[in-house]
This record gives sequence, structure tokens and C-alpha cells, in this order.
Amino acid sequence: MVRRSKSPPLIRQEIYPVRCCYPAIRALSNHAAGTAGLDPGRISFTRASDAPSRP
Repeated sequence: MVRRSKSPPLIRQEIYPVRCCYPAIRALSNHAAGTAGLDPGRISFTRASDAPSRP
């Protein structure tokens, strides 16, 4: 991950959204893998983002 911020408070501000979004991305990947019958560890982000959303 490339950090553009130079001060510690700004670095924390930049990292926080990444830490919050990662679990959501993994949940989406797990759902997409289950729908496609694939191993969740082997699915790409692109395939996860193309999966149909949950009802």
C-alpha cells in the first residue's frame, strides 16, 4: 500500500478506510465464491465485484 500522507495523523486517516473496507470485500468474495461453487481463497476481486448482490 502506498501512503501519500506524510504525518502520522494523516497516515492513520488514510489507513482507517482500508481496514474498514477489507472485511466487506472479503464477505463479497466469499458470497461470490459460494454462488459460483469456487474456493473463496482463489476468487479474484473482479469476479467478486461481478457477482450478483444478495437479495
